[in-house]
Amino acid sequence: MGDKNLAIILLTFFFSTTAPVVKANTEIYKHVDNDGRITFSNKPIKGAKRLQPAQASPKFNAGTVQHKKFPKVSNQTQKKRDTKRRQLLENELKNEYRLLVNAKQVLAKPLENSEINTTQSQHDVIKHENKKIIVQDRVLLHERNISALKKELASL
Repeated sequence: MGDKNLAIILLTFFFSTTAPVVKANTEIYKHVDNDGRITFSNKPIKGAKRLQPAQASPKFNAGTVQHKKFPKVSNQTQKKRDTKRRQLLENELKNEYRLLVNAKQVLAKPLENSEINTTQSQHDVIKHENKKIIVQDRVLLHERNISALKKELASL
């Protein structure tokens, strides 16, 4: 049994590493029939057009490559933009803190006796527990948002 499993594993590895590789210069043909159906093939089809292969684009490195047409701004203009961005992020952070406090208050609120109808008490308790789960998710969301906003502000 062990030899059989080893053989299967080795064959699987062999075939996964020797899978056919599509050449970058493979010819592709596009054929549109009378009904408008489009067929792509690597073999010539009567009436098909040969497509030109796409040129591989160079990898973009934001730290070292600057696009020739990218607008340059003065340091003063960039500082104004950064200041405005900081203000927006700080306002969003305050809003997230407020929403977090509200969600925690709702979460801490117990189920009141007035909310429980004796004929539907089980249903009301389940409804309250489902509401708590939703609010717990909101608390986690606001905590993640606060963390992300703090990280973003620290990078400015």
